Formats: sequence, structure tokens, C-alpha cells
Amino acid sequence: MTKIFQTESVYVRVDVSDYFILSRGTERAQALLGRAQLVEESIKRHVDDVAATSIESDGDYSCSHCELEWEEWEEADEEGSAAGLGFMRGEPMCCDAASEEWREAKAKRDAAGKKASA
Repeated sequence: MTKIFQTESVYVRVDVSDYFILSRGTERAQALLGRAQLVEESIKRHVDDVAATSIESDGDYSCSHCELEWEEWEEADEEGSAAGLGFMRGEPMCCDAASEEWREAKAKRDAAGKKASA
């Protein structure tokens, strides 16, 4: 008896380089996506017997102010401040600018909610 390996699908992964992309944040992501689309078009144009192509990405969120990884306060005490430090649940942890922007947006949402319920 001979053991035979059978496969359903075979995939090829191509990682797009960010070499010479000097931009950050959303512009960088758009530039990488553009490169991936060029690679995908080239494969479709020049390679025979390709059943399908797709573009997938992974990444993390970062702060638009300081570009650090996006983290939010999750724990809150009875007054709603995170870890008793005066931060609110959901508030960004990375920098003062992000925290201030978040608090301003929250105040506007809260005010709009009060007007709607009145």
C-alpha cells in the first residue's frame, strides 16, 4: 500500500515591500495597497492558469497625533475614571492630544444625546 498526498488548494503569498514609501499612517497604507494592486494586475496579465487573486492585509491601529500603537483605557472605577487616574473608559492612552480630542468628541456626543432626550 502506498500513502498518497492529496491537496485541495495551494496558495502563493507575496508580501509587498514598503521600501521607498516615506509617508505614514493612512497615506502609507494607501501606497502599500496601490503596490499590491499593481502586483495583482501583473499576475493576472502575465501568469497563466491562476484561478483567483486576492489582496489581504493586516495591521494595527495607531494614533494620528503621535503615531504610537492605539490603546484605550478599559478598566474604570465607580466614577467612571480608569484606574482612579482620571481617565475614562475608552479614552486613548498614548498622548494628551488624542485624549483631548476624544474628550471633546465625547462631550459633543453627550450634549447631542441630552438634546435628543429632552
